[in-house]
Amino acid sequence: MTLTSPRLARHVCSLPPGLHLARLPAALVEAAAREVTQIESQWLDGQMGENVVFHLNLPFPLGFPTAPVFRLGSEETACIERLACAARAAFALEDRYPLETMHAIVRIYSAKDGSKIGWHKDKRCFEECVAGVVMENSLPRREGLRFRPDEAHLGDEVGLVERSGDGFMFEGEARHGWEHGFSMPQDIEGEHRRVTLTMRWYRTNDPATASKLAKWRREGQHGKICVQFLGPERSGSDVREREGTGGADYASSALRVSMPPEPPKHVVPEEWSLKKLCNLAATKLRRPTSTAGVPWAVQGFECHEGASTGGAPVRVLDDLAWRQLCANHIALREMRPVLRLQVVLEEIAPWVAQVD
Repeated sequence: MTLTSPRLARHVCSLPPGLHLARLPAALVEAAAREVTQIESQWLDGQMGENVVFHLNLPFPLGFPTAPVFRLGSEETACIERLACAARAAFALEDRYPLETMHAIVRIYSAKDGSKIGWHKDKRCFEECVAGVVMENSLPRREGLRFRPDEAHLGDEVGLVERSGDGFMFEGEARHGWEHGFSMPQDIEGEHRRVTLTMRWYRTNDPATASKLAKWRREGQHGKICVQFLGPERSGSDVREREGTGGADYASSALRVSMPPEPPKHVVPEEWSLKKLCNLAATKLRRPTSTAGVPWAVQGFECHEGASTGGAPVRVLDDLAWRQLCANHIALREMRPVLRLQVVLEEIAPWVAQVD
């Protein structure tokens, strides 16, 4: 792993203080990457976001997963778990942080989707050290994780040039005084990918975090469903890209609704009725109207989540269908992803107020 800098050649390009690098066994990295490919095809189809993700051991945020969570010891992630342990050992973290408090996340960045993760620092609910492994980087120039100092620190923005098996760990100034992020280069097309495994450890000496950890271990996602409302059906619609947003306007002869690039997620109780869910969706869609000014109401939803619907799209227009969809989704336990629901709209008939 080497470094690149966008600054002039006279600037010295060096590691942010507290950033450490290592190499992991190639055979183990390759085996873990194969597991990622299998999980991606089975669980992650249609996932929306800046990048495609799944979790190992614990979710983030604690309380509900926004992507599948694999428990330690899961057959599907045996090699990924061994790779996490190998990275933990490579950076001498075995005696500092137990596996039980580890949140590991696999991120898949794809050139065809323009994947990225914005500049950020890891949350303070996590311990001092953050570690990771590059499982795949097929970019022609092998661009990788980038670092830049915050306003209180000095230094040049630097980027890692990665190859499969590169490991990284940052602490101290690199953890708290520098931001990190990654954006897929805009001139890259095709099937190029970057796949990483990142490990963080929850702070158990923080009362709020410890309470959430205990509740997750006791209940998992019991009692809650994470939903995401998608725009109306595209059939017969004219889809236009909104300049500068990455979102789209869905316009037909009767309806126009604007949706963000990634609609927000909402956690709702499992016992909610379909009517309550429709009311929430109507609020988030800001009560769409037709091009003629006629209001529309959310009548129900259509679900395309294969694991929850048995492989076929399901229309949810009454409480019985909603309860069945919930039962199928809940049966997946912590493995269930966000339940994405495409809204089904109906025109509200005109009415005349009666005067006594």
